[in-house]
Amino acid sequence: MVKGTQRIFEGTSRLFPAHWPPIPAEVRRIANTKPAAAEAALALNRAGCSLVGRPLVEGTGSLSNFTVQARNLDTGLMGAYRHAASELAEQVEGFTFPKKERPEVLVLHASSYHTSNTMDLWAKAREKLEGRCAIHEIGLRNGTLSDCSGCPYTMCLHFGEQGGCFYGGVMQDEVYPAVRAADALVLLCPNYNDALSANLTAFVNRLTALFRQNRFYEKRLYGLIVSGYSGGDLLARQLISGLNMNKSFYLPPEFCLMETANEKGSLAKLPGAAERGAVFARRIAER
Repeated sequence: MVKGTQRIFEGTSRLFPAHWPPIPAEVRRIANTKPAAAEAALALNRAGCSLVGRPLVEGTGSLSNFTVQARNLDTGLMGAYRHAASELAEQVEGFTFPKKERPEVLVLHASSYHTSNTMDLWAKAREKLEGRCAIHEIGLRNGTLSDCSGCPYTMCLHFGEQGGCFYGGVMQDEVYPAVRAADALVLLCPNYNDALSANLTAFVNRLTALFRQNRFYEKRLYGLIVSGYSGGDLLARQLISGLNMNKSFYLPPEFCLMETANEKGSLAKLPGAAERGAVFARRIAER
């Protein structure tokens, strides 16, 4: 059992191995609520906690971040805030994650098998998944994916209702159908500049159109991150913020495998890398 003593954990003093209760982040300013929550979420996840989709109820000092929700609910800011907290508490209390005999696993990357240490690590993990999961791999390289340009809400909603996006392309034709069908999403993330690559960031952004009509509470999220030097935890927190806290993907315990390998082919020489890849694969197959 883990006990939080800082104000950010007020109301969440009991933390269980199977599920982490809602995260109320309350501060007088508009800064640091999400970074602090993502950092806490990663630490708890690495300790064996799972998180339901959208586990954060974020209340800034003025509650101005609830303006749209308040308008949609025809209530005040505090009413919208309390409604969000109540919904999340009910979800955590009643949520059970469905298990599949042979889960559909969608793997997204923007790397080359010929040069990437990240792909080397994934190859080791994939060997252990063959026959236990149905694996669908999509590469988002060479300008195949345009980033989101911020369409007006009503336009994004319109195309989302049609199952697509104004910008079309591989995202609409291949990725959206694959996400709908998947039980688990695995992102292969090389860490070049302490941030997700441009194409993977575009994927997260463009997922908004699909999210307008679909929630992903019953889809698990995994990340495989290889850094040249350090900073893999920065990318892990980006995955949590963008896909678990924002887009509602379920975060299973120890969702992320992080390694450090710089030169081409150096990952194969890392002691225990193959074993860690096998453990990562077993988590995907068995949960």
